[in-house]
Amino acid sequence: MRIKFNELKAKCKDMDIKVTNEEISIATGINIGAIEKIASGRFEMVNAKYVDALYTYFKQRLPDLKVEDFIILRSIHLPISVESRGIKRKGRADQ
Repeated sequence: MRIKFNELKAKCKDMDIKVTNEEISIATGINIGAIEKIASGRFEMVNAKYVDALYTYFKQRLPDLKVEDFIILRSIHLPISVESRGIKRKGRADQ
C-alpha cells in the first residue's frame, strides 16, 4: 500500500491550501520522521492509525477526496510470509 501523499499535498497547493510535512505532523500527531518516510515512499508498513489520521487530515482539506484517490493498494503473493523474532513462518494472515 502506498499513500498518495505528495499528490495530495500538490492538490492542496493547487487549491491554495498551504500544507507542510511539519504542519501535517502537528495536526495528526504522527512523528515528523514517519511523515518524511511516507512522503519519500520508504515507509513499507504504515500503521493503520497513520492511514486513518492522514485520510482524515486530507479529507478535511479536500472534501471530495475518495479512498481510491488516497491510497494505492498493491497485489501480493499469498499466503503471506510472516517474520517474527528471526523465524520465518508461512501461514494464514489471521494466525
